[in-house]
Amino acid sequence: MKRWSFHLQIYFFAKRFKDQLEINKSSQSGITDRSILEDPKVFARMLNQQGHLSDLDFKTYLELFETFQPFLQKPNLYIYLRASTWTLISRIRNRGREFEMGITSEFLHRLNTTYEEWIRELTTTDNLIIIDTDKFNIEKDDEKRIHFLKIIQNRLNQPVIGSPIIE
Repeated sequence: MKRWSFHLQIYFFAKRFKDQLEINKSSQSGITDRSILEDPKVFARMLNQQGHLSDLDFKTYLELFETFQPFLQKPNLYIYLRASTWTLISRIRNRGREFEMGITSEFLHRLNTTYEEWIRELTTTDNLIIIDTDKFNIEKDDEKRIHFLKIIQNRLNQPVIGSPIIE
């Protein structure tokens, strides 16, 4: 992790930046599974806190990010699919993907905590929908999925001020 964390963060940044440029060039809206804006606040920060990304590499990453930030378009809407650590562990076990089996509950808990810190920052400044997925299986519950898609569509057409949390 120490050897490759910086390289991996730069790789993800470059990939997401290219995606952002493609979205900016298009006349249509774009959807990404991760915002380029979350990397410095979640993944790079967490890697630094865990000692996998040195302070110097973290500072360099943040300076690079800040240099490119004027070229980044802020999303019209953030959708945060909130899940407890236990739900995440359960889903990983159920998927049975070999490459996910080494993910520890400690890592997932820290990731959840870091995401929640970032989401709290967004809550006051951005158009945000938080969907509690502990009791919602997006692959199996068609009725609830359609309900959430309608809420998202409405929010894209008209931002709502108030609580972003949808149960």
